[in-house]
Amino acid sequence: MGNDAGNSVSQAANVRYLEALAGVAETKTVRELAAPLCRRVTEPGAKAPRQVRALNPLAADDAALLRAISDPKWMVNDLRNRDLVPLLYATPTEDPAERRRRSARVTRLLRLLRGHGLLHKVPHTHRYQLSVQARTTILALLAAADANPDKLTNAA
Repeated sequence: MGNDAGNSVSQAANVRYLEALAGVAETKTVRELAAPLCRRVTEPGAKAPRQVRALNPLAADDAALLRAISDPKWMVNDLRNRDLVPLLYATPTEDPAERRRRSARVTRLLRLLRGHGLLHKVPHTHRYQLSVQARTTILALLAAADANPDKLTNAA
């Protein structure tokens, strides 16, 4: 990679990081943020129109997926299939068939996240980026899922 190409990649990563840090205060309710994710949607860009399932941010599997992609380190390095596999599977495997199965499942999960507009593919790479709005939505959903019901009812 040439020096100019390396500088432009670094600059792009810095810009994404600063945009995320300078995120505007969200004025939507958690319900308004969650509603689009909790419905089936048509996958954008598919050759044949395909639907992707709804997300359930309170379900263990979907919450683990949202936690994994919301890690701030992906703002700098972007996200790849091979980055998600060890985060979603606690035990590594040496079996090639099992590695392919896990990778295929993560590919389907990436398609699901792209269908809901949470991830965007970086052109001509195998990398994905989380948008600022998606980061805000995911963090709000995870915070609501982990919130103490007593504190919530007292605040209401």
